[in-house]
Amino acid sequence: MENKKDVLAAVNFLILAALIFFTGYLWRRVDDLEKARPMPYPSRIAAPSAADILPRPNPQVTPGVLGSDWEAANMNAPFGVRREVVLLAFQDKLWVIGGLSQQDVWCSGDGKAWECAAPNAGFTPGVNTGAVFKGKMWVMSDGGVWSSADGKNWSKAADPAYGPRRNASLTVFNGQLWMIGGGNSMSNDVWVSPDGVNWNCAVKNAPFPPRRGHISFVFDDKLWVMGGFGGDWSNLLNDCWTSTNGMDWQQGQAPPYTPRVHFNAVVFQGKIWVVAGDAGNFMYLNDVWSSADGKNWEKVTGAAPFSQRGFHRCAVFKDRIWMATGDRADVWYTPRVSAFWH
Repeated sequence: MENKKDVLAAVNFLILAALIFFTGYLWRRVDDLEKARPMPYPSRIAAPSAADILPRPNPQVTPGVLGSDWEAANMNAPFGVRREVVLLAFQDKLWVIGGLSQQDVWCSGDGKAWECAAPNAGFTPGVNTGAVFKGKMWVMSDGGVWSSADGKNWSKAADPAYGPRRNASLTVFNGQLWMIGGGNSMSNDVWVSPDGVNWNCAVKNAPFPPRRGHISFVFDDKLWVMGGFGGDWSNLLNDCWTSTNGMDWQQGQAPPYTPRVHFNAVVFQGKIWVVAGDAGNFMYLNDVWSSADGKNWEKVTGAAPFSQRGFHRCAVFKDRIWMATGDRADVWYTPRVSAFWH
C-alpha cells in the first residue's frame, strides 16, 4: 500500500470557498460517481495563511463590493451626450442605439473603444426601449417597432395598434415580447407579440396605475413592473407588481428607496439591481440598491462614483453590470469582485 504521505502529496486541492486562516480541515476523497467515501485514515489539511493568499492578486478580480465599486470605461465616448438610449448586449458587443433625438447606432467589444455601426439607422428619433429577441435587436419608438440582426441594417417590423409610446418598457418573457405602459398621456395596458410583428392587447387596464418612465424585467420566472411617473412629480410611483403570465398582476411590497422615474435595473447574479434615477423635477440620484427576492432590499451605496443621473441605461455584458449615458457621454461598469472580500 502506498505511503499516506505519498498519497496526500499527489492530491491537488481545489478550494471553492474561502477558508479561515490557521484552521485545520478534514478532507475526504470523492469517487467518480460523486459518492463521498471517507479515507481509511484521518487526513488533515491546514487553511492557508494570509501570506499564502494576499500577495497573489488576480488582475481580473477586485476586492470590493459588487454594485458599490464602479470603474469608468470611457468618460467621453464618441457617440456624444444623449439620453433615453437603448443599451443592449448582443453578439458579444455592447450597443448604444438611438436616443431622444438620435438615429445612429454604436457598438463596442470592450465598452472602451466605440465605432459607429449605422450613422442613420432609419428608425424614428425617440427610440428609448429595446430587447434582444429571436436573434435580433428590437427597439421601439413613437414610429413603431424596428429590428436588426447585425446592428447595421434596420427594418421596420410593425406599426402596432397601441400607437405612439414614449417611455414605455419592452421585455422578453415566456418566449414573447411584452410592451407595458408609457405614452405622453400614460397608460397601464400590456401588449404581447410572438414575433415582434403581430401585436395583441393582453390587458387593456392592468391593476397598476398608468405610468411612464418605469422599468420592467424578468426575475424569478415572473414579469415585474416597478416605479415611474404617474402624473404627479410630488408623488412618484414607488410600487412593485408581478405576473406569472403577463395578464394577471399582483402587487408586491414597495421598495424602501426614494421613489424615482427614468431609472434603470438589471438582473445579475441572482439579484435585482436598481441604479440611480430621477427623484422628481430632475433631482438626480447615484445610489444603487439590490434585492434577492424583490421584498428585502439592501442599499449597496448611496453615492456611486459616477455622477448623479436619470435617463441612463444599464445592461449585463461580459459578466459585469454596465451603465451608459443619461445626458452624458460616459460608460461605467462594475469590476469583477472577489467573493473572498465580499
